[in-house]
Amino acid sequence: MFSVYLAPESSSMAPHIALRKIGEPFDLRPLSFARKENRAPAVMALNPQGRVPVLLVDGRPPARTRARAVGDTCSIAEFGGKAEKPGKAVAAA
Repeated sequence: MFSVYLAPESSSMAPHIALRKIGEPFDLRPLSFARKENRAPAVMALNPQGRVPVLLVDGRPPARTRARAVGDTCSIAEFGGKAEKPGKAVAAA
């Protein structure tokens, strides 16, 4: 399953649309900048810059970005548009 960390007033709409487009279920994990939830240790482990949105596939970073979770809106939208079902390989670019 896809999971996306997002926050109000962030660039989270594009990955949200991309995930809806591929028609797979996904889990939204909203964060509050006001409460500094984007700086929580669990989120910082996914994206050391504390930025959102962040995409996970089956609870882990996508295979294509093994170093860390996808944390860039354009990358998430691109990944979402090419992705197959979670647990399967990503289509070649």
